[in-house]
Amino acid sequence: MRTVEEDSALQAFMKDDPTPATDNPAPGLRRHARLPARSSGLRAVLLLAASFVVVSLLYAVWITPAAEATDLRNRMEAAQQADEAFVPERNIPTILRNFEQQVCLSLFVWALALMAGKFAELRRERFDLRWPFEDMEAGERILPGTALETAKRCEAAAEEAGAGAALAARAVSRALHRFHSTASVQETSQAVQELADSESNRLDSEMAIIRYTAWAIPSIGFIGTVRGIGEALMRADQAIQGDVSGVTSALGLAFNSTFVALLLSIFLMLGVYTLQRQQEAHVQSVENFCRDKLIENMKAPAA
Repeated sequence: MRTVEEDSALQAFMKDDPTPATDNPAPGLRRHARLPARSSGLRAVLLLAASFVVVSLLYAVWITPAAEATDLRNRMEAAQQADEAFVPERNIPTILRNFEQQVCLSLFVWALALMAGKFAELRRERFDLRWPFEDMEAGERILPGTALETAKRCEAAAEEAGAGAALAARAVSRALHRFHSTASVQETSQAVQELADSESNRLDSEMAIIRYTAWAIPSIGFIGTVRGIGEALMRADQAIQGDVSGVTSALGLAFNSTFVALLLSIFLMLGVYTLQRQQEAHVQSVENFCRDKLIENMKAPAA
């Protein structure tokens, strides 16, 4: 049975947070956890706009002028070598010159920026998990009557370390509050499992826009392929008359757009799978820590 002091502490805690302590961490942890979710949509839109602006400046400053200069050199050399087989020069600007490649590159930069934010968030959440239990002696058990005090120490330590919204801090807080209110190790383990599943679903849903971008880039490349082939067919009469420059230019658009889109998609999917693997490993490590270091040290009172 809880003492009068423990009951008063629990009542004071529930006055600060009217929701049940079973399902919610401390108010400070919950407040910090909501902030990124509110601004994630606006941040993604701003990053998308910034990506298109940066890539447009890159095209205006380097890619378009360099491609036009290469075309001019090719025409001059072709005129000088009219009687010889001429191979036009190809470089990065000539491959990236068209609108489809610009859109693919802009989406690729945007997806990289989103993944960089995810990697940074994951790095911030990785802090030392031993801080709540460094002063526990060997063989010491966490009882329902002392779980609330331990939870407050953990929350204060997490806030001091700047990791109040981290998954580990929320999992430890939820487990201790659930154990204090239910005095059941099984229900505490279930609470940690539910939080881990919820976090996995959240991370997976936030990756949806990046996976969609990885799918959209090859699709835009194929649009360029169709447009290039269509232009080549429209200029077929010129090729019959002996002028194949228009056909080769259109086919260059078709194959260059596909090449760039597939290449960007390969690198983007590699980053997506790497990020997903690290996120899953982090959630699993937090769940294992709560089970091995926290729940195993809990002792429910005898019935």
